[in-house]
Amino acid sequence: MLPLFPGILLYCKQNLPAMHFSDLLDFCSNRRDECYEKAWYEFERRYRKVIFGRIRLHLKRFNAANNISYVEDISSQVTERLLDNDCWVLQIFRGRDNEGKFINFLNIICFRITINYMKALLKSNRVDLNSVIIPIEDKIIIEELFDFCSETLRAELQSSQKSLFYIERDILVFLMRTITGFKSKEVAQVPSLNLNEHNVDIIMYRLSDVFKNKAHDKNH
Repeated sequence: MLPLFPGILLYCKQNLPAMHFSDLLDFCSNRRDECYEKAWYEFERRYRKVIFGRIRLHLKRFNAANNISYVEDISSQVTERLLDNDCWVLQIFRGRDNEGKFINFLNIICFRITINYMKALLKSNRVDLNSVIIPIEDKIIIEELFDFCSETLRAELQSSQKSLFYIERDILVFLMRTITGFKSKEVAQVPSLNLNEHNVDIIMYRLSDVFKNKAHDKNH
């Protein structure tokens, strides 16, 4: 059994076969599946840097983004949350056709755990904070924005010469940058995208033009 215990950062350097996003969640949420261990190694490879980056971003509200012990503690709690009750949060996650929604879902988990962790420190007088805690955006509104942007871009890009894989990848990049708030450097760290920072910026520039052109057409 894979030793997924709180506080342990797992990273598999083996060359594992590519795993579709929805399959990955299915395997990770079924301990009895023979692919369970490999799936969690792949999950760590894809999303651990993303989780660390989100935690550090939310810690900026408390001027504590560079506190490694906080980041590690909160990361352990995120792992616990994902594994709790036989990975229940993964089992019930809807939107398995949209990896962008899942990354936003991880962002929300990281936000809530970070806020609760820092509140607990504040109550115990172990840290002195003067920052204002800003509530996260409404989850329903975020999901509606994801759907609107996805559908709009998909409709505009379907006539292009690109394959469906690259269209969906570019849409995911756009969603991560514009709605979820990831920086180009953070997006480039997602292994499944296989992009560098410059590629991310090019995609953003091109897809932003799609929205600009659509708005221009509506006004004329």
